[in-house]
Amino acid sequence: MRIILLALATFLLSTLSAEAETCYTTAEQTLYTMVENIQAGTQKEVQPALDLATWAIETCSDRTDAQALAAMLMSSVIQTANTIETYDTYVSLLNRAITQNDKAWKTNGPVTKITKLDGAETDFYGFNYASSVFTDAFLPTLVGLWQQGHTHALVSGQPLEQCPFARSDSSRVENELIFWKKVANIRDIPNRFDLITQRLSSLQSTCPDHKLELSFAAAEYHGDEILRLTSWVRIEGGVGMFGSDLSDYTVPALPGQFSVTEMENKKAELDAKARTHVAPLNKYITDYESAYKAVDTSNMGPRARAAHTSDARWRNNDIADWKKAAAKLESE
Repeated sequence: MRIILLALATFLLSTLSAEAETCYTTAEQTLYTMVENIQAGTQKEVQPALDLATWAIETCSDRTDAQALAAMLMSSVIQTANTIETYDTYVSLLNRAITQNDKAWKTNGPVTKITKLDGAETDFYGFNYASSVFTDAFLPTLVGLWQQGHTHALVSGQPLEQCPFARSDSSRVENELIFWKKVANIRDIPNRFDLITQRLSSLQSTCPDHKLELSFAAAEYHGDEILRLTSWVRIEGGVGMFGSDLSDYTVPALPGQFSVTEMENKKAELDAKARTHVAPLNKYITDYESAYKAVDTSNMGPRARAAHTSDARWRNNDIADWKKAAAKLESE
């Protein structure tokens, strides 16, 4: 069976250039076999995998599992890139595959049957695989390029060619926002808030159906950073000679405890950093409030409407905390 499947993959690859406009009925099987061969170490050349993935992305755009498998191939191919230009090309292909997987996926759609190299038949659920590639390979590669001083078009802040998310499902949106929240807490990524803000600005301008979540997330990154930099806590230490304050102070942004004099010096430095987040915070709060008002709840069922209201309640509580911290900064 292994020999037959390898022969089939070789035959189809040899005919791709002649009939590139046709997405074969067995495309998913061919792609899966290539993925397994790469994982097994028997596929040693990169070009056939790249050619097959590119063909599937170009030709099978409406086949959700084919796109998931193409994304899996590209996540392997991208590891062989050795120039920024190659990374750029591979990342763009990977983005297309993941986007097309999301948009072609249908609830209760047909399940793709796959025959593994050992001859066993299995069901293949491509959406979950593509989602893993999205968070484990695609987004980290964008960050890696940024750390090397390169801004990929997908994080440039400019509108994208198309929204990468399906209109009817927000699971990938949520996965991406969780990823950027983790990035926001990694201090050694240079200008990480510029990276996050630019990516979310690109998504905001291209994905109107998801503007509510994207706007709130952008506000959250800046609001939480203001709180991290300014939330000083006093540890009561009593009063010393001549009324001196013996208390210590802590702040989430710095390790250790500080005397009142040290705190005052550090506070001035941290406040200056926090003030750079006030303007973007206010912008994204305004964007969120505008998007919230634009939501049409008339077609929502009771549960969806209740969830919408509940989400707004806790979001508004967070916004109130951020506004209070920002206003205190501006008044000092």
